[in-house]
Amino acid sequence: MSQVSKEAEVFPSHLFYYFDSKEELLKAAFIDQSNSICEALSRIDHLSDVQDKIRFVGDLFFQTNSVVNQSSSGFLYEAIGMSVKDPDLAEEKYRLDCSIRSSLRQLFDNSELSESAKDENAEEAYVLLVGFKLSAFFDSLHDMNYGKKKFEKSLLRLINANTTPGLTKQSPNTALAVE
Repeated sequence: MSQVSKEAEVFPSHLFYYFDSKEELLKAAFIDQSNSICEALSRIDHLSDVQDKIRFVGDLFFQTNSVVNQSSSGFLYEAIGMSVKDPDLAEEKYRLDCSIRSSLRQLFDNSELSESAKDENAEEAYVLLVGFKLSAFFDSLHDMNYGKKKFEKSLLRLINANTTPGLTKQSPNTALAVE
């Protein structure tokens, strides 16, 4: 806790007043970060265009902003790792996962797919998001811009592959096209 208080530029006694341990502090911070992400994701409801929704998700998770940035991403990975052994963190991680999947599912709501197919596509979209985010975070050959472009292009491909014949497929515009 002394290292945490030093980084936060507060006295250790202030941390111990609110938290019994570093683990309790981590749980509280993870819940706060999860809530911020879920709140930000709720803004996708106000977008009607699929490409705007794709861009919104890409910007939220791959561009530095007040909700997700390099530091918060590293923290989330640490907390997610701890959630394997901590039931409280595992429950919060599950809530966050469900919120992200639910937001991604909206990308398929205008399709004529069955409800279970929409859920499966949302799961695949989530895997794309996590995979490209982790690659951009840990792989020195790729940066967040690369991850964002690959995520958006792959997600657009997934949406188009699952568009029912007769419905208009989404065409990639220059903002979503990957060079």
